[in-house]
Amino acid sequence: FRKELSTLKDRDARRQAVQKYFDSGRSVVSAQSLEDMTKAIEADPEWAEAWAERGRLLLLLGNVSKSLADLKKALELNPSSSMAQYWYGKALESSGDQAAAATHYEEAVRLHPKSSHALLATASSLARQGKIDEAMDACNKILALDWSSAEAYLARGGLFLLKGDTAAALADFEKVASINPLSPAAWNSVGNVHHRGGDLRCALDNYNRALELNSECSEAIFNRANICYQTGRLDAALGGWEKFLKLEGEDGPLGKGVREHATHTAELKSGTVEPCSASEYAARGCYRILERRFREGADDFERILRHEPQSGSVHSYLALLYEGLAQKGEKEEDKSALTEKAAAHRKAESLLPPGPADPWMLPISNLMADPDASTELP
Repeated sequence: FRKELSTLKDRDARRQAVQKYFDSGRSVVSAQSLEDMTKAIEADPEWAEAWAERGRLLLLLGNVSKSLADLKKALELNPSSSMAQYWYGKALESSGDQAAAATHYEEAVRLHPKSSHALLATASSLARQGKIDEAMDACNKILALDWSSAEAYLARGGLFLLKGDTAAALADFEKVASINPLSPAAWNSVGNVHHRGGDLRCALDNYNRALELNSECSEAIFNRANICYQTGRLDAALGGWEKFLKLEGEDGPLGKGVREHATHTAELKSGTVEPCSASEYAARGCYRILERRFREGADDFERILRHEPQSGSVHSYLALLYEGLAQKGEKEEDKSALTEKAAAHRKAESLLPPGPADPWMLPISNLMADPDASTELP
């Protein structure tokens, strides 16, 4: 390609040769493509699209500062280039300048109203600014152009979640899964809706499906670890968070928070700190029950009721625990006291609306009857 380019003296012929090179698929994101693009610019330094293409390559190769310089040059030469406006917005976003990025995305859409990439970037930018309805409009414009755009359904589903419309979010995420059943992001997003609704089993099934498709899907790893934490599988939770941090880095958007939560969970597990919320008592209580420390687990569940006295699920678990402990009790007075506690929790449970069955996935009866019963999540 470089030899061919050096033989062409006419500017239009050079530009056609470069465009043909792009269209052939040879311009992949690589150092070689970057060198080829540099040669194209040297041969024709006034060609805005060449500067824009090299800026795009630099951005995708991780050199944000040089990418910004090339894309700025492209816009100086041709401010009407929708491609340059879009990629300059992407480079600005990578540099942390969200407001400026939004301006260039909007300009890219003005220049090319049917650009799904620019519309999607605009939607993301608007959502980050809290302009949910405007972001939704951008997604709807994409879907009006292409009803099968999985990216637009995925983005719109996330916006529905932000608005609290879980039914609409689930419909969009399931649409993504039907368009592209091999998309880990689709199944992870379906899992998020079920997770938010408290259906941990269904959420877990979808996170697992995402991980079957991509074992390094960091969002699914993070979300699955959170379910492990909620259900007392603290070792699995800590392992999942460590894997997430290895993939995403501790300097990422969630890195610091995940590291702090992991450290606190390790302390909670070891007993060096005490729980300070219902969710922490639940996590430690479940962990103790899975460790067959049934009385300690029952103590933690009793403390949950101080925060959430109307939890029918907690009363159900406590009734099961005290019934099992009564059967194992050696002293009659101990059995009698445990039976009374169990009966009191059964009565409280009967007076409350039914909650989700086994929300923490604790097979208490099996754990008490079989010392080798599995405690692993599917």
